[in-house]
Amino acid sequence: MHIIHVLNIAHEEAILISVDLQQYPLQCRLIKSFKGKIYLIQGDSHNIETLKNIKAILRDNKVDFLFIDADNNYEGIKNDFEMYSLWLEKAEYSFFMI
Repeated sequence: MHIIHVLNIAHEEAILISVDLQQYPLQCRLIKSFKGKIYLIQGDSHNIETLKNIKAILRDNKVDFLFIDADNNYEGIKNDFEMYSLWLEKAEYSFFMI
């Protein structure tokens, strides 16, 4: 499954939070097809300030799907999962790109 498929089937009340060091033109064009609310956060996913930004957006809400691209290595993905999985319900989905 590719993240684009998830964007295409998401409910119009869905929230998409994208964290990246920079926003890429292709990424921005693909996200425009998303029907829900979008937050584009430019920053390092490992940074505590980025985590605080996401906490402010989600508060106590849980997520149905967590896509972690990280910096394409095991440690980066592991760190991101440890930081962001607190919003996952036990039966929800995580997708990792290595």
